[in-house]
Parts: sequence; structure tokens; C-alpha cells
Amino acid sequence: MLNYRIVITALIAPAFCSLCQAVEKGRFQLRRNGAGSVRVKIGENWAVNGQDYDGKSPVIAQVANGDGAVCLVGTDILPRGNDWRASCTFTAKRKTARNFNLMLTLVPVNVDFFEERSWLNISVHCTLSKSGEPIGWAHGQRHKIIKLNFSPKIHAGYRGRDSFRIVHDANEKILRISFSNGLKTSSCTIKTNTIRDTPRPWFLALGTPNTAYCRSGDWIIHSAKYDAPLRLKEQRFRPKNPPVIVPAPQEITWEKSWFIIPRTISLTGSELLKQKLAEKCDTKTDVTASAKIIVTDFSVPSELVKVCCDNNIFPPENPEGYTIKVSPNKIFIAGRTSRGTYYGLQTLLQMIQKPKKNQWGIRCSTVRDWPDFPIRMAYCPWNEVFTKSRQVNEEAVRAFSEKKINAMVFESNNWFEIENPQKLRMLKQWAAVLRKYYIDVVAFSTGLGHADAAIRKNPVVAEGYWVRKEQIVFTSDKLTIALEHKNVIQTKTTHIEITGKDGKVFKANIDYKIIKGELKPYSSPEKVKPFQIQRCVGSSIPLNEPVYVSYDYIPFRSQSKHDLCSCPSEPQFYTMQDRIFGIIIKELKPKYFLINRDEPVQMSTDSRCLRSGKTNAELFASDIRRTVASIWSYDPKVKVMMWADALTPSRGGLEITKNPTYPAVDLIPKGVILLPWYYDFERTFARNDIDYLTRKGFRIIGGCSRKSGNPKWWADLAYQSKEKGTLGLICTPWVGRKNTYWEFAEYAWTHSKPTQFDYDKFNKSKPGW
Repeated sequence: MLNYRIVITALIAPAFCSLCQAVEKGRFQLRRNGAGSVRVKIGENWAVNGQDYDGKSPVIAQVANGDGAVCLVGTDILPRGNDWRASCTFTAKRKTARNFNLMLTLVPVNVDFFEERSWLNISVHCTLSKSGEPIGWAHGQRHKIIKLNFSPKIHAGYRGRDSFRIVHDANEKILRISFSNGLKTSSCTIKTNTIRDTPRPWFLALGTPNTAYCRSGDWIIHSAKYDAPLRLKEQRFRPKNPPVIVPAPQEITWEKSWFIIPRTISLTGSELLKQKLAEKCDTKTDVTASAKIIVTDFSVPSELVKVCCDNNIFPPENPEGYTIKVSPNKIFIAGRTSRGTYYGLQTLLQMIQKPKKNQWGIRCSTVRDWPDFPIRMAYCPWNEVFTKSRQVNEEAVRAFSEKKINAMVFESNNWFEIENPQKLRMLKQWAAVLRKYYIDVVAFSTGLGHADAAIRKNPVVAEGYWVRKEQIVFTSDKLTIALEHKNVIQTKTTHIEITGKDGKVFKANIDYKIIKGELKPYSSPEKVKPFQIQRCVGSSIPLNEPVYVSYDYIPFRSQSKHDLCSCPSEPQFYTMQDRIFGIIIKELKPKYFLINRDEPVQMSTDSRCLRSGKTNAELFASDIRRTVASIWSYDPKVKVMMWADALTPSRGGLEITKNPTYPAVDLIPKGVILLPWYYDFERTFARNDIDYLTRKGFRIIGGCSRKSGNPKWWADLAYQSKEKGTLGLICTPWVGRKNTYWEFAEYAWTHSKPTQFDYDKFNKSKPGW
């Protein structure tokens, strides 16, 4: 890819002309924009009306007069630092009282071609009111509109000296808009980070009269320049058919020559690469061969590390970073750690092509690569991790690692059945395969919302409904009465209670007996035996008079529109959970533990919680504290994660009780990593949640879906908030096409892509991706 790019944009009524881009052979062309004469100064020369200009100077100033205006800016020639300013001044002709448009466009680094979704810009619109006062507004491409408030108030003179000037200061990150009538000046200031939305951009400014509102000659671009030294890097070679590398590396420089893979090669430091080359290229290894590949891990001192240092090969400082240097006779792969080295191998294997028929080779190049985020986690359904024969799908796990996904969790009831030796063997096998491919183990647990796995194991831990004073009447012919609701809960914290009209409490086993029914909330209602109340002989319960039964019951899952929830006031749940956590941590040794706790749609509906006198937020926080304390009692180094929807004002209300849970955010340990999730294009909500939770002192992992476009904007948003505490992304399976992880893998590694390719075509050629 060339290291500079020229963009030509013309604005004519009522829309933009096509973008012109010059990226071939160091040349660029000014094309006729259909709006009359165009004159653009490039260095010390002028290009006029489509004239080719073959030069190496970047665009320094732009001036356009006549029927149209074009502003040229080279993006890659701008410095990455913040020590520069962009400015543009427009002057009105006499008696002109119309407006113009200045567009400041932020383009992500290394975008190969321009498409609608890659343009993220700030637009400034200025005009003169009927009374001659400067007014206007600014907005981002997908963001709120900000009104421009000029101060002090002045009026246009209409004497040909009225002008608007826009200055963007990259250091202060502010946009200053000023209006002058030739005698006095009025101005306003906008913080650009309030409306822009792109991380680490190169900057380009496009200034043009808005010909949709005024004749093109009414406003003249007086000047448009960058008040900083511009840089033009050395032109680099770009191959016509570069290899498809997923995820694309951060930095890659191509050369014209090739490393031809011979039948015999000297390869040291990697049995994996030796195996792959033998399989794909029919290559054998021999230490005496002239063509060499050296693979090393800089975390362990060795002779190979010294060889790399002697050849000026150093990996990035990031622990997952690596450097690849391919020359005609030698290849170096140097990782900062063993995981970085493994990732370097995956990139090199994707770089293998056929420069000629029946010949394998790797184009000479230098790759420096590292991830933007330390956590890139896949949340998988059971069938994506295990085969039908209940064996770990090692091929699928390897595919995740090849795309540099470094953490995995899967959803299954097996986690609560880990006391079963067979289930434990399956989970241990899964953990061992993950570690083999440098993927961190994420343990899984459910509670509160989506607690079906725990409830299937022990139904009494479910949050039920409290029936208060269900009326029954005993008669001489009817001494046994079935309760209206099945699945009655009986524990030390909840029981069946019968009272009379006057509030008298009758005694169990003296006044009445309970004929136990069944507790099977996942069965068909007609198959479940009900609970019954039998009046004892000599009971003080009157005949032929109503008495009142109070009890808790669990609704049938088939009759509930949401998953059953666990009860935060039932001790049996935490006894079971503690026991299971101990086995998980001892046997699997996970690095992370996802406790879920999302969508707690049912709380404070049974007597156990209602009698506690606690709010939903207090109950929610109590559950989290007890759960986290249990995990850390076994291993304080385990990083606990949970979904964040119940902890934000935007989503922290309950479907049934409307008693909000989000105040619990102030009552839970700050060491918990929170996972806000948005699966469509709710960028503003996600940004607000991140700001809210990070201000509360929490670290964040963004929850994205497989829906096309969602991982990209999540990655952009996460990168912008890295300094606030965003650690990475987790890809979930519930929205988007099945088994499609390629876009997530791309943007979770490098949020802004240096290359683009046909992902749909790639996905079809790589089943499961």
C-alpha cells in the first residue's frame, strides 16, 4: 500500500461529486468535477482542469475560484502527532447574505478504499440570518447536532470583507469558528471529541461553498492550509494479489521479491510450522539447507533470540505481539511471548501463496503486529464446542486460535452437573484443548436471570410466586383439598401456612397434614402431582368455613415467557453454588469466571425475598457479593465477569416488578469486570453505559453480536474508551448468522483495518467462520 493518499472532493448542488483517489505509481489526477474551472496548487505548481501532476510534494494549500471549489488533502502525509492545526477561511462577495459548508472529515488509519461506512466526519454549516448575524450548527455523521453560538453579537457589513474562518486544533481537540465583518470578530468553540467518532484518525479537511444554498461565486475560499510541517513517506510497493490474512496485521510492508519454499528447508524453533509446511508444501527439514526459518520466543533467553537481535529483529512490547521478517533466503518469526510467537506462525501460514504454478512461496515483507485489546472472547453454544459424540471439537478450537481469539466460554447445563465424573472429564478435556491453542479458560455459572441449569439440579432454589391467603373450605365430605398451584416450594425459609378468619395460625401435623406433591417445573403441568392439604382428626380448623393457605410455588417453564430465576434469599442455592465453584476452580483452573446475572426479570415475587425487606438492588448486590466472595475464596486471582444490563439506568428495570436493580452498581466489588451488551446499532446507548460504568470504577468488556457491522462499531467504541478501562470484546451467538466469527476476529484484534476484502466470500470458503 502506498504511504500517501490524495482525496479530491467537490460539492455541487445538490450533492457531492464522486470521490477521486490517487494511489498508483506516485501519481494523482485532478478530474473535471463538472462545476467549471478548478485550480489547485500542489507544492509550487498548479494543476488545472484534469491535468496530470507527477510530483512528490504533498498538498500544502488549496485555492479554488469560479463555478466550483475543490479542496485537496493527502491523509497519510499528515503527522500522527497533535502538534498541527487545519484552517480554512471563506470571504463573501459584496451584498452576499447566504451560507457555505465546511466539512472536516476523519478517516480511520489505513483505509484502503473509501466507502460510505468508512467516512466519519464533522460538518460545520454557517450562514447569515436575515438581520445579518452569523448563525450555524455542527454535527457528526451519526451524532447529535450542536448549535453554534457566536459571541459577541455582530452584523455583516456586506462590503466584501465578511468572512468565516474555521480552525481545528488537534492538540486541544477543539474547533473554533469565527466570523468577521472586517472590523469586529465574533466566535464560538466546540470540543471535537463531543461529536466525532473515530479512534486514532488521520485528518483531512474539505472546504467548499454550499452551492445548494448560494451561487458558487458568492463565497471565495480565501485560504485552506495546515499550520504544521507535512510529511511524505517513501513510496512502498503493494502487490496486486496480496494474501488474505485474518485478522489483518497492524503493520505490513511488502517487497517485490519472494521467499520460495524449497523441498528441503532449515527450520528451528517450531514443530508446528514444520508439520504445516510438510502437509501443505511437501517440505522436509534439514539443518544444512540454505533456506532458513527461525522461530523464537523473546520471553525465554536463547541462542535464537540472540540471532534475531543480531539481525535487528525485535517483537513489539505487547505480550501478544510478534514480528515477521521475510527475505529471499531467510524468515524470522519473533514473538514477545510463546502466545505471540504462535500468532506469528498463524500469520505466516496465511501468507503462503503460489507465485508460479507448482511452486509455493511467501512474498518478502516485514510484519509488525499486536492486538488492540487484551481480551478477545468467544461465547459459544454447546454444539460449536463439542461434537455429537460429546468430544471436544478440536478443529473448531484451533480455528478460533488461528484467528487470535484468546478466551472462550460455552453455555451448557454441564457446568452445574460437574459433580458427575463424565461431565467433569468433558470439561477438563475442553480446558486442556484450549490451553494447547493458547486460549484462556472462562468458567461459566448462572444465577438470578437464566438460572434454569441450577433450578433443574435443585428446583427449590427458584424464585417463586407468593400466594397469599388462597381460600379453601373443608367439609365432612371433603377433608383433603389440592392447592390451586402445583410446584409448591418447601424449605427452611418458606413453608405452607394456614390461617383462619381471625388471623389464627393453625399448626402443621396437628391441625392439618401436607400430602407432598411433585416439584417439576420443567415437566408438562398435567403430569405433575399437586400438593394437598388434609384436615387432621380433632383439628381446630372449622368445617364448612373458609380458611386461608399461603405458600410459594414455581411456575411451569412452558407457561413462562422467560427463563426461571434463582432466589437470592434461598441459602440452598449458595450451598450448591459454593460446592460447584470449588470443583470448577480446582479441576479447570480458569483465568476468568463469567457469572452471567443478566436479565433478572423476576425478583421479590416470593415470600423469601419479600419478607427480607430488601429492595431489588440490595438483593441483587447481595447475590453478587456472595457469588464473587465464593469464587475468590478458592482463587483470588480469578477475574470475575458479569453482564452489566441490570446495573445501568438504561436497562436496570425489571419486567415484572419494575423495581430497578441498577442502584446495586454502588454495592458490588469494583474488581468485577462488567459486560454491557448491544447487538444491533445502539451506539449511543453503549457509549452512555461505558461512560456510566467506568465512572463508577469498573473495567469493561463490550458485548457484541455476529450481526454484520456490530463488531466494527463496538471495536471503535471500545478503542476510544481504552483509557477509561475497556479491556476488549466478547462475541455472543444470539444475533447474526450462525458460526460467523470472522468480523469479530478482525476488529477485536485490530479495530481499524489496514486492508479490506470480501468477507462473505471468505466466509463461504471457510465453513464455520
